[in-house]
Amino acid sequence: MRGSLAAPEPSRAPSRIQRLRAFLVTWLPPFSPALAVALALVLFSGAGPLERARNLAFDQFQRWEPRHWSYGTPVRVVDIDAETLERHGAWPWPRRLIGDLAESLAAAGPAAIAFDMLFSEPDPFAPAALLSELPELPEREILAAAMAARRELSVDALARAFERGPFVASMALAASPTDSGALKFDYALEGPDPIAAVPRFAGAILPTPELRAAAKGVGAVNQSPEPGYVARRGSLVMAVGPAGANPVLVPSLAAEALRLAFSPGEKPVVRAVEQTWLTGRPGAVGVANVRIGDASVPTEPDGSVRIRFSGPQAERRIPAWRILNGDVHRDELLGRILLVGSSAPELADMRATPLNPATPNVEVQAELLEHLLGGSRLSRPPWAAKAEALAVLLLGAAIAFCAVRLRATEAALALAVALALTAETSWLLFQRMELLFDPLTPSAGMIGAWAAGAVIARRRNDRERRFVREAFRGALAPALVEEVAQAPAAIGLDGRRIEASVLCCVVHGLDQRVAALAPEDAIALIRALQSPLAATALAHGATIARQDDFGLVAFWNAPLPEPRHAERACETAFALMRAFARAEAFVALESARRGENHAHLRLGIGLTTGRALVGDMGGPERFDYAIRGEPVAAAARLAALTEICDLPALAGSALAAQAPDLFFVGLGPWGPDGEPIFALHAKKEMQDKDIKAFLEIHNQALAAIARQSPQAQALMRRAVAHPAGAGYSDFYRWRMRLAALSGG
Repeated sequence: MRGSLAAPEPSRAPSRIQRLRAFLVTWLPPFSPALAVALALVLFSGAGPLERARNLAFDQFQRWEPRHWSYGTPVRVVDIDAETLERHGAWPWPRRLIGDLAESLAAAGPAAIAFDMLFSEPDPFAPAALLSELPELPEREILAAAMAARRELSVDALARAFERGPFVASMALAASPTDSGALKFDYALEGPDPIAAVPRFAGAILPTPELRAAAKGVGAVNQSPEPGYVARRGSLVMAVGPAGANPVLVPSLAAEALRLAFSPGEKPVVRAVEQTWLTGRPGAVGVANVRIGDASVPTEPDGSVRIRFSGPQAERRIPAWRILNGDVHRDELLGRILLVGSSAPELADMRATPLNPATPNVEVQAELLEHLLGGSRLSRPPWAAKAEALAVLLLGAAIAFCAVRLRATEAALALAVALALTAETSWLLFQRMELLFDPLTPSAGMIGAWAAGAVIARRRNDRERRFVREAFRGALAPALVEEVAQAPAAIGLDGRRIEASVLCCVVHGLDQRVAALAPEDAIALIRALQSPLAATALAHGATIARQDDFGLVAFWNAPLPEPRHAERACETAFALMRAFARAEAFVALESARRGENHAHLRLGIGLTTGRALVGDMGGPERFDYAIRGEPVAAAARLAALTEICDLPALAGSALAAQAPDLFFVGLGPWGPDGEPIFALHAKKEMQDKDIKAFLEIHNQALAAIARQSPQAQALMRRAVAHPAGAGYSDFYRWRMRLAALSGG
């Protein structure tokens, strides 16, 4: 079976450049999505879209397994909630009332008290402010003098309370420059200056000078900016200073509360390190940790800490009205860090967290303190993006290989396993080590590599199917061609050895007839005879290996398996005899119609079974799926022998043994090896009832011929006279001649 599939070109070994080009054409397209995602992870790891995508996964991890909260946690929120406002009046409160609350808290002996609310303006309910609202009458002057004598005009009740306890006042860092005044505390530095790495603000909205002077610390209430305005991190250190000025490091509210609780006489120490090898930016500096007293808190390069949230806890909150009413036992506050804020809708600064879409800022501060005090170290290391990029490259390459080389279901299964392993690894790192490894972007790279590989594999398979359809067109029946095209890799074009049944048929006398005809008449005769033969063979599932003007060679059991290949070959032989008889009769009628003499043509068929080599035996310029081996040569010899012995179909012993439903007549040994040959007689259901009688006479005749017995002629006549032996007369005469020659 031959077919020209490409323009002929010289056959030579591919050069290195050609091999490199073939490698890139094969592997670069399926691997490119993983490469693109890996580059994006390295170059844009902090960009909004990637950051938002990975935060979705990290938030889900926290929802699945939030931080454990216990009653013994040393942090409480003193909540000026809606009920407190209903009992003690709407906000704003007089500083005197807030001072009463502060003094009640300080009296309980807490470790630190931090107010998560700004007091940047003077008290509108202070005596001096109220006196200024009175008309200028002598009575106002008398009242003012009396209050001044008792020092009620110059004393801030809240500032007086701040002087009596470990209070931290709040400040808000602003984007525009402000008259910040002197900050109460700053940080000590260890290592290079980290100012460029931490969040920087131009100014700060500070408490009133009286409160700044009275408070033991001032901390910023700002949170680290996050995509989607979700609070996931809490800053420990920030910078304040307008453009062109030297900024200073300032503590957060949580950091100041920790300092007052554990080391009130020491400055926190910020340790910074160079991170060029992690960021790829020469001279890059990041914060490594913040040391507060004896505790060292690892941070991200910008000085923030990722919070592992526990979610809302009712026992964490103490309503402020209970403090004012004296309903809270001292032991509930003793030694704890107290955060004063509000959850009332009209006061609360609400933030979204991974566990709650609306959380008061004071509770976020409490979650940060609990996270630090509980020993949680949830972090995303600076090298995480590079590790994820490496995972994308390795897993993407593996998935691309699977998509290109394996079947679609196997590649999809490999992708599912890789995705599951990535998700499970990310979850275990979070659960066991509190490390945040992004499962989404590596998964996106793998899915992209799989999709690209699947597209390339589909296109390759389509090309292979088109190639197979074109190559096997005319060599297989259309239905079988389509079946082969669905699995082109399984047909073994590169060669395989199989057991096959081979049929070789020859039209005896055709060469002499063709030589006597005009060219157009010769071609018409060949077509009239060969077309029915090829169509019949294809209809019986044969693969046509060769077809020429004198016959064809067909075989079974390749490229598609055929368990009954011997029987199919015999059935095809019967069908070929019938098809040839009809075609030869048609040719005879046409010759008679034109007044031409018609020389009788005969069909000879040889059938064998044995081990043979099948595959594409053509060169680079053409496709030739063929069969080679002894069965092919033996079938050709048997087909040629049919002309001598005048039997239509001869078969080898191996084929006859594998076709038990067919009737074969043994013809004795033949050839130099003395292999027995058989005549294909009929299907067993078509046998004559007394066929055994014919076989007995036939075997006696062959034995007599071999001995050159005088009884041979009589036995031959008896065998030919039997209905089953009508076509064996020429065969017996041929055997007689062979016996005479060998005897002579």
